[in-house]
Amino acid sequence: MAETGTSTAELENLRQTTRDLVALTALSAGWADLPAQDIIASLAAVLSKTLALDFAAIEIHGAADGSVLAALRSTPSGSEALFLPLARRVRDAAATAAGLGEAATLAHPLSGEALRVSLVPFGIGSELGTLVAGSRRPDFPTQNEHLLLTVGANQATTVLQRHFAKQALERSDLRFMEVANAAPAMLWVTEADGSCSFLSRGWHEFTGQDDSEGLGFGWIAAIHPDDREAARQAFLEANDRKSAFSLEHRLLHADGCYRWVIDAGRPRHGATGQFLGFVGNVLDISDRKQAEQALDQTRIMLSAVFEALPVGVAVVDRTGKVILSNHEMHQYLPTNVLPSLDEARQVRWQSFHTDGSRVALSDFAGARALRGERVVPGMEALYQRDDGSDLWTQVAAVPLHDSDGTPAGQVTVVMNIDAFKRTEAALRLAETKQRALFDEVARSNKNLSEFLAVLAHELRNPLAPILTGLEIIRLRSGHTDTVMNVRGMIERQVKQLSHLIDDLLDIARVTNGKVEIRKEAVDLKSIVSNAVETSLPLIEKGQHELTLRLDDASLPVLADPARIAQVIGNLLTNAAKYTPQGGRITLTMAREGDQARISVTDSGIGIPADALDSVFDMFSQVGRNMQHSQGGLGIGLSLVRQLVGLHEGKVEALSDGVGKGSSFVVRLPLDLANPSPRAAVASPGSITPAGKRLRILVADDNADAALTLSSLLSMSGHELRVAHDGQTALALAEQFRPHAAFLDIGMPGLTGYDVARRIRDNPALDGCILAAVSGWGTSEDQQRSQEAGFDRHFTKPVAPAHVMAFLDLLVLD
Repeated sequence: MAETGTSTAELENLRQTTRDLVALTALSAGWADLPAQDIIASLAAVLSKTLALDFAAIEIHGAADGSVLAALRSTPSGSEALFLPLARRVRDAAATAAGLGEAATLAHPLSGEALRVSLVPFGIGSELGTLVAGSRRPDFPTQNEHLLLTVGANQATTVLQRHFAKQALERSDLRFMEVANAAPAMLWVTEADGSCSFLSRGWHEFTGQDDSEGLGFGWIAAIHPDDREAARQAFLEANDRKSAFSLEHRLLHADGCYRWVIDAGRPRHGATGQFLGFVGNVLDISDRKQAEQALDQTRIMLSAVFEALPVGVAVVDRTGKVILSNHEMHQYLPTNVLPSLDEARQVRWQSFHTDGSRVALSDFAGARALRGERVVPGMEALYQRDDGSDLWTQVAAVPLHDSDGTPAGQVTVVMNIDAFKRTEAALRLAETKQRALFDEVARSNKNLSEFLAVLAHELRNPLAPILTGLEIIRLRSGHTDTVMNVRGMIERQVKQLSHLIDDLLDIARVTNGKVEIRKEAVDLKSIVSNAVETSLPLIEKGQHELTLRLDDASLPVLADPARIAQVIGNLLTNAAKYTPQGGRITLTMAREGDQARISVTDSGIGIPADALDSVFDMFSQVGRNMQHSQGGLGIGLSLVRQLVGLHEGKVEALSDGVGKGSSFVVRLPLDLANPSPRAAVASPGSITPAGKRLRILVADDNADAALTLSSLLSMSGHELRVAHDGQTALALAEQFRPHAAFLDIGMPGLTGYDVARRIRDNPALDGCILAAVSGWGTSEDQQRSQEAGFDRHFTKPVAPAHVMAFLDLLVLD
């Protein structure tokens, strides 16, 4: 009987549990329209009543707005606040421990009795919330009670999840609407069939359409008639392809004007990948279009301006690519790439530094401008054209910058300066030639001026003693000895004048090509011998040592004996003039291959290295100075060169420098066809040098000039002393203490200037009247004489009356 009673009770419990399960299962249908808070409150009430619970506490975290929902039912009613901490304690324990299992025993907050509690989670596969239930029954929860608690929580979970998903969708739709309406672009959504299901507020404000006008395919009506069909077709094709699209067209604005827009859409798909339609936006690009149109107009205008320019112009981006250029520039940049970046064409461009080295490609104007450097007025560059010819250009470049100042490109200008460069080169060449011609004319003028001055000097030198001699003859015509001496002196000076005139005539004939060369087969040694005879008086006067070194064998030449003798005589005379007293002169003649070599070497004053080429110039007297002045016109060596040239020979000057002597070498071709020529007979020529109550000193290196002046003064009853060089003149002045001194300026050793200064520096000679006598009579010469201490400057030839008038003015101490 006991077993039968137990079975009946279990059966009844099972039936009750089944009825409770059915009742709980049916609750979800009634919760469908209830808010989430009401659902959990209903569940807590049902479970408390059905299972006779002391309390039931539910807490849900899955609300769409992030809020926490809670419901608590307790017995007795009104004690919910006492059970709330208990429920939290159970949840905290469950969160920090491994779990509570099916139940735990806690103290009842009212009676202190044992209270059995159980925690059941909400959610299947997710943590939506918890259900905490408690009862003082010691076996709580039974298996059936736990099942009822779990089923109730699951039923509520299903309804709550659906409720929360709906809330989330509504909130998502709301947020989308808010974002869409706040967006600056016009947003739209279409369905799979292409019809528009959503247009944002921006669309309605822009077009003035309402939903009834724009939804479906009504939006097409707002497109410009000229663009409408193309836009509709492009959209439908994209819808068929289910692919993204973007198109530009004009859209009617609410103000009645059409504006340019860009309409772009992307396909949207469902969870399973099915095509749902498009989502897209419409942007107003009228400002951009206007800017593009303005840019196009500017580009057209710039292109027109560029094409009108006579230079190549190109606008280049930061990569070195040409984005705008004129036709003129195309010949330089046919690939639209800078030469520094175009390996195939960079070899056509060359630019050079001032030292002649090539400019690196990275330093070309365009490359430098891309780095932000301004290259103005530019750099010259040589460009090789397609036909291989070279063209000079000038390339300038300026950088272009972004708003932040970084280089964004550059503008290059290429100017054709080829004609200018070639004209410049021609002018430079012409200028060089003109400068050389000018220098030659200036040098010729200078030489001519010097020659005229020397000529005047050389003419005065013999004229002075001639005039003086004539005056002596007039005064002493009855003195036969005196007249004879003066006549001999006059004859010598006339011969000197004759020599000067002969030299002038010779150089004139040679220069004008009128000289007559009478060549004959002669032995060169006989010509040399005769030439020495003509120069010997001047050599002996200088007390020079002359050495002859003649080849033993004959030297046959085809030459004019008189002219070759003149050449050698001029060289020997030149050596004698410019070699200090007691020097050495060597004349050498020898065979050198098929040439005869004649050299005249001296120990004289030498020739500076920079003057070796000019010693043969007309009127040149390299080394002429007061200390070595020996007269002459400066035409002797020029005559030598021209006469040697007329014999197909050559002459050169050699010297190791100033003070180291010099050599003049003449080379003449040997006459090998006549190995035994006759000896030449040449007329020797010579220049023979010759030699008053105030104490008067006369000093002149020209013996005749000194003789005539001293004779004239002696006739007047004055006491005379004569010197032929500066050192002797100074010594005589210190011994003789003259009242007056006539000093030639160009004396060897000490010049007249030197003697005058030393006399002025000697107190013992204070009061001596000094007169300069010189063939040089320019204002500069007279000023220099005054600065040296002279009281009077006479220019040769000196008129005797002027000398007498000068002496008449002197007052004896």
